[in-house]
Amino acid sequence: MLALEQNIENGKLTLEIRLEVSDPDVVSELRKHPEGAAREDYASSALRLGVLALRQAAGELDSTTIRAAAQHMLADLGQLLSHRGADITNEISSALRQYFDPSSGALPQRIEALLRNDGELDRALRAHLAPENSTIAQALSAHFGEGSAIFKLLSPTDASGVKAQVEGVLETLPRTARTYSARVLARQ
Repeated sequence: MLALEQNIENGKLTLEIRLEVSDPDVVSELRKHPEGAAREDYASSALRLGVLALRQAAGELDSTTIRAAAQHMLADLGQLLSHRGADITNEISSALRQYFDPSSGALPQRIEALLRNDGELDRALRAHLAPENSTIAQALSAHFGEGSAIFKLLSPTDASGVKAQVEGVLETLPRTARTYSARVLARQ
């Protein structure tokens, strides 16, 4: 059943249609929109697209119609993006708050765990820098401690130490000087 009423308001031709729809796909789509202006706008857009499609099929589509339809679609898309943009902004804000909130955020809690006394950083520094049994103390002991080559070299009692080598050189120096003097005199 199709009922038509034609009106001319403000120089604009309008047509009121009361239409009974029985196609299951169309009924399903129309029910997705709330009853009232939202459903009427959707039905009007669908009817316009159908008319344009039929015109195109008949070869009657012109650039003005395409431009108007494109502007209408862009306006709808802009409205959709605007609404979805607000949702995305709220989701991002919530996620950032979850990580950066000073009182309950994951980042401040992680920083606190790292920096507090007996925290992870404190324990790591003590393991490497503490006076006894630290990594640095063990490395210094290995290179400069009692069993190291440098310690033996500087030892006053070790036979291969610097002191013993200097004493050995000093003991041989007078002999070497006499031998040298004897050679010089023999040449003359």
